[in-house]
Amino acid sequence: MPLPLVLSPASAASFTHAVQLTGADLTGASAQPRSHSSRQDQEEASQCGSRPGRVVGGGRSADYARGRGLDREDISSGVAVLGSEATVHKDLEYTQSRAGLRCFSRIVTRKVAREAGGDVRLLGVRVSPLTIELPGAQRAAGLRIEARIAIAASRLEVQLYSDALTLPYGPAELDLYTTSFVQPAPARTEQQLLTLMRDRARLSRL
Repeated sequence: MPLPLVLSPASAASFTHAVQLTGADLTGASAQPRSHSSRQDQEEASQCGSRPGRVVGGGRSADYARGRGLDREDISSGVAVLGSEATVHKDLEYTQSRAGLRCFSRIVTRKVAREAGGDVRLLGVRVSPLTIELPGAQRAAGLRIEARIAIAASRLEVQLYSDALTLPYGPAELDLYTTSFVQPAPARTEQQLLTLMRDRARLSRL
């Protein structure tokens, strides 16, 4: 049986590159430029983690979008390699704790309010735990964010759904992010994409 690699930024970068989603994985999607606000959101969200150990490395895929208007769906992935498997599980436990949910709720409320223009008004935000079952008796866990917004020009109220799911894989977290209007991204789609990332991880030493 091969010995595990010594965790390092280089091995984390190689693992991330092998596992994360690409445009070829998402039929009809195109890569979108990452905005300054997107990077700011990631930095703020990291404040809600409990990662007591060292983050060895990782990264985020491009942001991909498909569809238009209320049919638009945004998808991206990420990988974080932590110091140990125990650190991963502790981080995930915090994410779905009451303290974690309150932290994310505050950040999401600020984010939506910041991005809402004069024609868009935030009516409410709800953050709740979310789990997705994968083949092989594995489970991805995370958060579902529901934001209710009003569009003044059309007097229309719509729901915006953002899912953030993490599948633990040894000392790594395999992350999937989806955003859509009216209804959440299909659970089957999230299951398929997380399974794809897991299968790639199994082919890469870490």
